[in-house]
This record gives sequence, C-alpha cells and structure tokens, in this order.
Amino acid sequence: MSIGSLFVVSGPSGVGKDTVLQRVLARLGRGALMRVTTATTRPMRPGDTDGVSYHFLSRDEFERRVAAGWFLEWASFGGELYGTPAGAVAETRAAGRHVLIQIDVQGADQVRALASDAVLIFIAPPTMAAMRERLLAPGADARNDLEQRLRRGAEEVAGAGRFDFVVINDVLEEAADELEALLIVHGAAPVGPTPDQVELAERCAVSRRRSHLDFLLEGI
Repeated sequence: MSIGSLFVVSGPSGVGKDTVLQRVLARLGRGALMRVTTATTRPMRPGDTDGVSYHFLSRDEFERRVAAGWFLEWASFGGELYGTPAGAVAETRAAGRHVLIQIDVQGADQVRALASDAVLIFIAPPTMAAMRERLLAPGADARNDLEQRLRRGAEEVAGAGRFDFVVINDVLEEAADELEALLIVHGAAPVGPTPDQVELAERCAVSRRRSHLDFLLEGI
C-alpha cells in the first residue's frame, strides 16, 4: 500500500481559505481527504466536543507534549496554543489516506522540516486591499483586531515564497479550480488529472506566481 499524500494549506486571515476549501472538498467527495483533529489550550465553547472539535489540553499538558515531540507542528495564536498530532497524521498516511491540514505559515515551515514530501499550498489574495475589505465585511472578526490581523497577514505573504504552490483567490470558482487541480495532480482523487488540470497546477507553481507575491508585498 502506498503512503497517502500530505497537503498543507495556509494563507492570511481574510483570504477566504475556508470557502475555497469547502468548495473543493464538496467536489472531491466525502473521505477524499482526511482532516486530523488538532489540539488546543483554548477553553471549550458551547457545541464543542473533546476529540472531535479539538483535543482540549491544559497549557502544562500541551507544553509537555511539545517537549516530547508529539506535534508535527504547533503555534501560538490569540494567546492560546494549537498543534497537529504527528502520530495521527503518520497513521492516516500509512493507511493510504490523504491528509489535509490548514495551518499558518509558521506551522507549514515546521511540517516541511519533518515531512519533506508534504505539498505546501498558499492561498493568496488578489490585492492587500481586497484582504482588508474581507476583514471588514459584516460577520468578520472585530475591527479592533484588524490591524493585528493585517500585520500577521503581511508576515504570512512574505513567507509564501517558501511554499510549493500559490492559489490566487480572486474569483472563487477559479481559485477552487486551481486548488482542485493541485490536489488531484498530487494523488487526492481515484482518477488522474486531465491535461487541463495538469496545466492549471503547473501555473500555480511558486516560481510562476513570484511576480504576484512581489506585487502583494509592494502593497504592504
């Protein structure tokens, strides 16, 4: 049995990662990609289920597991710790299942160091102004957090050059087409890619999207 692929999807707040992923996962079908339950120190909220929403840990326990090498990657966000269990990822891949984890750029760097075959995909905004508008949209997070999220987003865009591929989320369907092509080209579907999907995936190579990343950085 061949080992499953490991896909890492990252991108700044306001770029629309969840929307693009939901669209693609609906196309690929249930079970095409496994999502590993992550661990966190944040308190449980109404509707949360331990072991399903997250593995809820005390800070002491989380830090003990960090020291023991229990996490494939971990990071601090909003004063709480979040991490992806290395064992769960390894077991799922060993069973031939493909794994997708959605994390920040710092976490992606950690994954690359421990899993060199991981496919790193960065979701980028069309412009920094568009990202700001999404953060200000009704239903988005509080505005008093806006500047912090924009600063963090700029830092993440600056790190996008370390990824394998860049998907530009300007038009949702086009971004979904790009992400779907990347996943299928790297084995996330029972049937192989079409020639158009191969071409689309090649177009997303970070070397071919460098000019767009430079454009974004000029807008910071």
